[in-house]
Amino acid sequence: MGLIVGMAMAIAAAPVAAEQEKVQLGMRLEPGQTFRFRMLNEQRVERSLPRRKMTTQQSIGWGWTMKVLGVDEKGNAEVKITYHWVRVTQKSEMGSYVYDSDRHDPDKPVIPEVTGFVGMLGESFIVTFDPAGRALAVRSHEEMVEEVLDRADVPDGETRDEQAERLKTKINEAQVKNTLSLIAAIYPNQPVGVGDHWKRKSTSHMGFTKIIDSTYSVTGRKAGMMTVAVDSAISTPEDVDPMQDAAARETVEMKGMQKGSMQINESTGMLMDMRMTQSSAGIHTIRMAEMPEPIVLPMQFTATVRFALEDVILAEMKAASEAARTQPAR
Repeated sequence: MGLIVGMAMAIAAAPVAAEQEKVQLGMRLEPGQTFRFRMLNEQRVERSLPRRKMTTQQSIGWGWTMKVLGVDEKGNAEVKITYHWVRVTQKSEMGSYVYDSDRHDPDKPVIPEVTGFVGMLGESFIVTFDPAGRALAVRSHEEMVEEVLDRADVPDGETRDEQAERLKTKINEAQVKNTLSLIAAIYPNQPVGVGDHWKRKSTSHMGFTKIIDSTYSVTGRKAGMMTVAVDSAISTPEDVDPMQDAAARETVEMKGMQKGSMQINESTGMLMDMRMTQSSAGIHTIRMAEMPEPIVLPMQFTATVRFALEDVILAEMKAASEAARTQPAR
């Protein structure tokens, strides 16, 4: 009888125990913590011209160090972010180039296409994150614009002013907040465990403005790490302002999907590893003052995003390089 009663009590308590095992994810950092990450974003863009297709393959990689300067009584963390690595590649009909700050000979000049990226090396800004992973404030980004221009040896005058304005569209408080929140502000509102799901909708301004409507599903937990599958729908908002410069106004209408997985440290809430694939298709429209009709280009976009601790990325890059060397020539 005692055995039966004990089994019944265990069965009744099982749902409570399972509930207690769930974790409330959130950013819980401590002063002095330091993380070194790298991220690689590889893209392929195909535009359909009247008689042919134009394909551009490009990639950008960033390495940055995150140092926690302090945490207030509300759990808001002040974090210094410093860029220490950049890799930029492009291959198209217009030519190709590869720049990797780890391998670049400092005695050789930097090609103009990557001077802005190279100027970011060693630069820092300070971000305040709340426990939900939202970037509340950004400091020192304005000084960073001037430092980038100085490193690129851009002289004072009209050209420097133009480049400064162009950089400020990419390095400003709103853009930095948006980019960081896409990585950090992903937590659910409630504790979660294996089998649980939650949704988040965000807007990304990288490349072209797009809405990312994501479903996150917990697929595993091991050694303090939570594995989460990500399934997203990607679309462009109807009311987005066109991209505009002195020569043209451009709009992009796209729809697509994103799939992948990530690993989150349950203790700190830090995203430690991520793999994503993206694919979308749509229309790129270019309007120029001297042309009565717009140029309409059907386009397809695919991308892979890899994010992890620096040692992990370096090992993967080394393995890929060795595999490429051992492949037989075609």
